[in-house]
Amino acid sequence: MRPGGVRPDTRDTVRTGSRQGSWQGSEQDDEEHDHGDDQGGDGDGAGVHGFSFVEGAPSTTPVTYAPRARHSPVAHALRTPLGAPTLAAVPYGVVVRRDPIREAHRQWAAHGWADAADGMAMVTSLVRVHQLLAARIDQVLREHDLTFARYEVLQLLAFSSRGELPMARVGSLLQVHPASVTSAVQRLERQGFVTRTRSEEDRRVVYAALTADGRAAVAAATTGLNAVFADPGLPPDRVRELTALLTQLRAAAGDPVAPD
Repeated sequence: MRPGGVRPDTRDTVRTGSRQGSWQGSEQDDEEHDHGDDQGGDGDGAGVHGFSFVEGAPSTTPVTYAPRARHSPVAHALRTPLGAPTLAAVPYGVVVRRDPIREAHRQWAAHGWADAADGMAMVTSLVRVHQLLAARIDQVLREHDLTFARYEVLQLLAFSSRGELPMARVGSLLQVHPASVTSAVQRLERQGFVTRTRSEEDRRVVYAALTADGRAAVAAATTGLNAVFADPGLPPDRVRELTALLTQLRAAAGDPVAPD
């Protein structure tokens, strides 16, 4: 960790005392970070929150930096820019913001991969937006002691006419592995939000049923999540456009997408 709580692998350029810190990093930095990731340090993929000096004045506002995937070719390109500007004239403590995905796009083109640069930027943008939105969702659900996986199970049961569904049907509708459904339902059962019973007609079939506490929990969580869904960061017309484009991507990947 460098002065001001800024990790050396951040995507910003920072003036820190006698040494010039940079999002470029160094071989020594890479070794330190890889070792830190192996030890479970900050490399959990959840982003890095630090306190920094921004625009030349001390700030206590947390700054979130995109996490660096180990051995990521995008991160490698970002750490080795072509003709990176010097920081000789940058005052101490000033953070020079850069868009890492835009820079990666430039690097892709400069390294002869121009035909893949747009796709790389699209994919990495989706990954980063997923991180940002997941953080907002997790913040809401944490207040209700839920994860999004468990919330989905509760909401699916709440939507069903009798408040219960076969476990296999839950996995099919949520498009997740049966083992994941079992794990989520077991935790919800321990929380008192769900019960499991075997079918009287076919003892092989196990039903997950919503309890009164589970119904109250999912209703409260939905109120908080709707604040995120109502304002995801784009105006309504752009939200619909983006959803349509993502639906095309899902269909191209083989998702069962119903026509309009």
